[in-house]
Amino acid sequence: QNLAPIPPPVRGSRAMSIHFRNPMLESPHLPFKAVLVGNVGSGKTSIFNQLTGLTERVDAGTQSVTQETVGASAAGGELYVIDTPGLSSQRNKLSHALSLRDALRPSGGIHAVIFVTSLTVRTDDAAAEVARHIAILKPFTNNLFVLFNKIDIPQANGVDVKNDDVKNAYISMIEEIHDVAGYIFYHRGIGASFLLPALTYACATCEPIRYEFSDFEFAWCFDIERDLTKQENRALNTLVADFSALCKNVEAQLGSIDSDPTITNRTVFLSDLAIILNDIAEEHVKRFTGIIADDVTPAVYAHYLSTKKRIYAPLRAMLEKLQRMGSSQRSEQLSKIRKCPHCGVVWFKVSGCDGETTCGAREQFHDTPDYGGLRFRFALDQFSHSLSWTPSTWTVEKRPANLQGRGSGCGRPIVWNLMAPITEQEVVELAIKPSELPCELEVVPMGSGVSRFAVPVDAAAAGAEPSLEKIFSDLNASGISNQPLQE
Repeated sequence: QNLAPIPPPVRGSRAMSIHFRNPMLESPHLPFKAVLVGNVGSGKTSIFNQLTGLTERVDAGTQSVTQETVGASAAGGELYVIDTPGLSSQRNKLSHALSLRDALRPSGGIHAVIFVTSLTVRTDDAAAEVARHIAILKPFTNNLFVLFNKIDIPQANGVDVKNDDVKNAYISMIEEIHDVAGYIFYHRGIGASFLLPALTYACATCEPIRYEFSDFEFAWCFDIERDLTKQENRALNTLVADFSALCKNVEAQLGSIDSDPTITNRTVFLSDLAIILNDIAEEHVKRFTGIIADDVTPAVYAHYLSTKKRIYAPLRAMLEKLQRMGSSQRSEQLSKIRKCPHCGVVWFKVSGCDGETTCGAREQFHDTPDYGGLRFRFALDQFSHSLSWTPSTWTVEKRPANLQGRGSGCGRPIVWNLMAPITEQEVVELAIKPSELPCELEVVPMGSGVSRFAVPVDAAAAGAEPSLEKIFSDLNASGISNQPLQE
């Protein structure tokens, strides 16, 4: 990209200049709207104050002084300017990002996105800032202008900003990364007499755009990541440690289950224990949203997945141990599938006793464990991180008359625990697929944020809309000429 020759100096200085890719439109859409974006400390709010005559607070440091979107009409009314919170702020990142997203999608669209960057002695610093925020800026390629601010500082340090080749060097570094609609070289000592017509000129070269960032784009493109606080880290670590301690203590308790008189069926107990441990693990994972209350972002979701994985690790180890202790889960499942010794009909016992009945008899009474369908009732001690258990009580329900009697089958007497379980070969022949224990935690829904624009742009501009004739007349009177970017 080569620049046309720099024109005669403006207000006695060749340092200030504009370099736009496109000429002014014959009939631009009014009113003009420009959004100021840039890193903390780039001078956005100072520029906003110069243009609008307001006195928004300005300061230096790593925190953004502008906490929400602010909009106002520039002197003369031909330009509506929107100031936004600083990019790369270390606090309030989510609220800043929401404000910025809304500033970039006002009703009627925006004509120019002005990326304000402080000019330094390094020609690649501004390009690095553009690259850092390229995901946000990319949709506005045809409406994006880079404003090199504070050009007097490198000038004082020996950089000849008046030199055409020097300006070319700064511009070419950005052009290698991203196409933009133009560039402005400026410092606040010149004031609004240069900057106001320059920004108006920029808006007059662009059709307005309104870009709606999707929730996915917002999560990945905007600077909303943050580090966890000390308290949040401590709470998450406690969450993981508590469940890990529970698994360790339960493992120790398992050493005495063979002597526990309440456990008459070891396999059933171990199966119920696996289910309850899985439920407790899910409850621990769900507590994440009570510790990290932010909206879903890549960083928050990554912390969520990490916490979930750390809780699931001891759970998985316990499930594997319980399956080994239960002799064989598959054997237990197959023991529920038996065939009548008289007629060969295969039956699957969902519930019921192991005693005498008849082949094909329907149940007259239905026994249901009261503790969520489990044969054992478990209680979690939050302080000792251990479990206690007792056999569950049962509710006996008489089946409706139309469901009693005999269904299919030969009707001859059978005793369930004397019937032979089906073989592995019969499993294959019958295409039976025994189920497996649950081993994966559910994803907790995290919710979404609500954003609102701080100032209603269309209602904020007071007075009559300026005419095109007045705008072009003001631009011609300013004496500013464009140095077009050449392809």
